[in-house]
Amino acid sequence: MYCTTDELIDLMPENEIIQLVDDERLGLISPAGTLRITATIEDVSAEIDASFLKGGYTLPLSNTVLARSLSKQLTICRLIARKGVVPNEARKQLCIDANALLKAIAEGKVTLDQTGHGVGVKRDDRTEIFTKENLETF
Repeated sequence: MYCTTDELIDLMPENEIIQLVDDERLGLISPAGTLRITATIEDVSAEIDASFLKGGYTLPLSNTVLARSLSKQLTICRLIARKGVVPNEARKQLCIDANALLKAIAEGKVTLDQTGHGVGVKRDDRTEIFTKENLETF
């Protein structure tokens, strides 16, 4: 797993997380609520692994910064979707962006350096417009 329940509070206040997992209406993150969060984190981690594997990376990934960030964002997105809550625009955009990045990784359009700290865009086969030679003419 790339994140923990405690790390989710970095992105969302605990009272909002409680609303998403407190099916028993206890007003707290119960053991059952913790299981719901853990199961969601595990599902998201598997999805991240599948995307990185498809993108050509060796698994298991070390606990990279990008994987942890994606895991936190996507877990919250999945918990929101699980409850059928309509997210605010900022959170909705975070979900869209995280899913788009995961898709781009799977398609090989985005690369991750070996330390997990950098993201780059893969070059395609297009002809370069500005080359070292023709830049000298400007």
